[in-house]
Amino acid sequence: MKYSIQIPESCGENWNKMTASQQGKFCQVCEKEVIDLTKTTDAELLEKIKSGQKICGRFKQSQLSRDL
Repeated sequence: MKYSIQIPESCGENWNKMTASQQGKFCQVCEKEVIDLTKTTDAELLEKIKSGQKICGRFKQSQLSRDL
């Protein structure tokens, strides 16, 4: 099975203005922790996807809209 990351509507909040948290930042507008996944490998991303856990994440453009 192939997986890819699609973000139809991304959060417009400024990453640099979010409050620091353990795994990334906390978005006051969305009231969610945003995990910094910009340094995550494809294998690690696949593990997160397959876990079924819903997450809010920050990605590099090169991580999106392609097969993992």
